Amino acid sequence: MEPTHLRRGGESVTQEYIREIKRGALSWIVENIHYFDMNHKVANDFRWRLKTFIELIFLTNYLIRNQADDKEVAVLTEFITERLRNDQLEEFIHFDPDGLAGLAIAGEFLTLTDHPSRASVIWELEKFTAARFDCSLAKIPFRKMDLKYSLQRAGVTSEITDFSDLYHYTAAGQDIPNTYMTDHDAYSITHTIFYITDMGCSSLTDKEYHLPSLKEKVLKFLGIYICLENLDITSELLMCSSFLHIDMDKDNHKPLYEAAWNKIYQGRMKEGNIPSITYQHKPGLKGEQRREDIFKHCYHTTLVAAGAAHACLRAERND
Repeated sequence: MEPTHLRRGGESVTQEYIREIKRGALSWIVENIHYFDMNHKVANDFRWRLKTFIELIFLTNYLIRNQADDKEVAVLTEFITERLRNDQLEEFIHFDPDGLAGLAIAGEFLTLTDHPSRASVIWELEKFTAARFDCSLAKIPFRKMDLKYSLQRAGVTSEITDFSDLYHYTAAGQDIPNTYMTDHDAYSITHTIFYITDMGCSSLTDKEYHLPSLKEKVLKFLGIYICLENLDITSELLMCSSFLHIDMDKDNHKPLYEAAWNKIYQGRMKEGNIPSITYQHKPGLKGEQRREDIFKHCYHTTLVAAGAAHACLRAERND
């Protein structure tokens, strides 16, 4: 790991890495934005393509809410607006009821951008919640949180159980030994933190969430996933460290923070994209086939890393 000396202008090597990771990730996303189109045949599974598009909207919502001034945000906003204009997203949800949260995420985007079609999407969401369809879906606790949070962000009331009650049934709220935790549990923890903190916009009370234990869990998992070289979960945990206001500048936390960003920086591909743990170079693939394969195995980690970089830079700016 490189030393933490300051560069010209007082910026540390780690801060420089974070800025470069964010720049490269956003640039790659824009360069490959056509693959996020639900009608692009980058994959045969329509639900996968819908999920990919919704995840792009989720990142864009976060960046808009936090007033990101990167030029790429305007490109993402224009692309999503155009796609929502051309595709009747409400119709797709009827074929995939689990996608109700996705429709709500699109509803939040339309609200944030003050789009005229917001009313029809919100009406559709309210139709589902009025019939208590949202409450009837069989979902594990953190997925219920996912749906409730997405509806709330769209401005739609849901009678799904409150976060503070659901929390105690999630991996984040239970005292499970690390040796029994899986990658799925790690994602459950990070997403639970996304929702209960409102992506860093709300402060938590120790009474409801026992913050020391939750922060310790994030730090332990960060160390584990750095060693596993899982850049996707590492990026999500870095976001969580920011949302929970963990002081990563403390002597006992700083080496972990620097190691995490160094691992992501060194793991990037030359175009700025960040590979997931599933990526493998396939020498036989050329041209469009190769680009599609890279997209499938890099898009999510690249989205998350861009969000994590923005969260951490914003936290440093506000300190």
